[in-house]
Amino acid sequence: MEKTVKQVIKLTPFLILCIQIAYCWYDLLTVEDSFITIKYYLALALLIINTGIYFWKFERGLLLTGIILVLSTFSLIHITFEVATNSFYIQIGSLKISTPDIHGFSLLVLIGYCIVNYNIIKMMRVKLALLLKKL
Repeated sequence: MEKTVKQVIKLTPFLILCIQIAYCWYDLLTVEDSFITIKYYLALALLIINTGIYFWKFERGLLLTGIILVLSTFSLIHITFEVATNSFYIQIGSLKISTPDIHGFSLLVLIGYCIVNYNIIKMMRVKLALLLKKL
């Protein structure tokens, strides 16, 4: 029972992602002037693949959810109908340096994902460090 509750809590960002993409596609299909780009198709395809991976390996599904959220945070895929991004600039003399466009909703869900799945992220970091030592 306790393991199931923990898994549901870890699935919360994925469920938010599913609901948001479903709502996004509902808007895309019902609004007359909407234009569906490749970024919407990529988000839907990754969500379908992610759903299948959750049935195969739970931890890998969690990892792919994080990857989807990172892609969405930097506007490489779209999970919302209206995409509003923010970018910040730093000016040093005449040099102007800008951050990449950041999608606020995705960033918020990504922060929640990192908080809920901290142990998975830590485990992946350890596995990556061991893999790099072998090289």
